[in-house]
Amino acid sequence: MLTVTGVSKRYGSVQVLHDINFSLRKGEIVGLLGVNGAGKSTTMNIISGYFPPSSGSVSLAGRDVAKEPFYFKQNLGYLPENPPLYLDMTVTEQLRFVCSAKRIPREQEKGEISRVCRLSSIHDIRNRIIRTMSKGYRQRIGLAQALIGKPRLLILDEPTAGLDPQQIIEIRDLIDTLKAEHTVLLSSHILSEIAAVATRVLIMHKGRIMADETVGKLTGSSGEKPVLFLRVDCARRLIEELLVQLPEVKKVEVRDSVEPGCIDCDIHLAGKVDIRKNLTALLAKHNLSVMAMSLKNRTLEDTFIEIIRRG
Repeated sequence: MLTVTGVSKRYGSVQVLHDINFSLRKGEIVGLLGVNGAGKSTTMNIISGYFPPSSGSVSLAGRDVAKEPFYFKQNLGYLPENPPLYLDMTVTEQLRFVCSAKRIPREQEKGEISRVCRLSSIHDIRNRIIRTMSKGYRQRIGLAQALIGKPRLLILDEPTAGLDPQQIIEIRDLIDTLKAEHTVLLSSHILSEIAAVATRVLIMHKGRIMADETVGKLTGSSGEKPVLFLRVDCARRLIEELLVQLPEVKKVEVRDSVEPGCIDCDIHLAGKVDIRKNLTALLAKHNLSVMAMSLKNRTLEDTFIEIIRRG
């Protein structure tokens, strides 16, 4: 569907992107992650046709953005972090303008506006002036205009910025349904949102793609050595001395617990072994009370931080 080949970008003597290569398949939701300055916004601006790369190419369904810019823009819906809205227009006027820009036939305009308003949950504010809207509502209006014309590719940059928790859930559910008709490139600083909806993740750092994997592989669900969380009612020194007695324990991270008098431990195991029975027996032998014990799943945040530190 989307192919980015050898894309680099320079601003004078500063190179922002270094030979970026990746592709998005039809129906995929792909998360684009990176710290500030990693090159995410530059990448999205180049893909959207906002400005050209210094070298390399971007194509949609085999058609080059540089050679067929109008085809590309007709088939692209872009929601930047700050939606481009005419504040003195009503919501309907804004959406009519976008319909005109995308050359939606006049007889289809009313139905198309109703469709995107319903999807974005802004149907009840269609006649209000955008200037009077909260940031959350402006974000929804930006999403609605990105959906006009059922574009093949959607680029969503921080789509839940400024939304309350209920609205975030609604937008997340909407994004998940979009894959039926759209390919989605999604950027967010909230990594749990990416993990919840993305099928694949691209991690950028210093203008390069550092990882391109499924969420499952990045979170280690396909073979990562487990970490056991333990909360125990005892002194720090004692639990450290006891845990090193277990041969399966590779490393222990110990810290004071939020629960008074308790110690929290992250126990890194040497292999895929379950030491809970032996550990419980060892603690019971010393009359220590286990307050909590659970296997910890590696998160996308853990992997992201690890990759950035390596880079």
